[in-house]
Amino acid sequence: MAKKSTETLVGVFVLLGIIALAFLALKAANLASFSAAKTYTVQMDYVFEPRVFAELQNAQAIVLAYDGSNPLPPTYCYLKPHYLDVQTSYFDHLAIGAL
Repeated sequence: MAKKSTETLVGVFVLLGIIALAFLALKAANLASFSAAKTYTVQMDYVFEPRVFAELQNAQAIVLAYDGSNPLPPTYCYLKPHYLDVQTSYFDHLAIGAL
């Protein structure tokens, strides 16, 4: 009987040691508690103010170009309809009245 109670006590102390090591590991990792749920906040960041879009002219757009590693600053771009000659510029079409 003494052997069985000694084995039970040893088992209890081993269990307490495992719990203590798990607690220390959580403290070292700054994890005070387990939580499976993450919280995220939705934040809308405008690249441009809405006023900029209101001031766009007809057939004009804002382009954010990307050179492969860095975004380039935003620029205005004039859009040309698909049925006009591709070799003639937007401003030449505007000058002859095609737009």
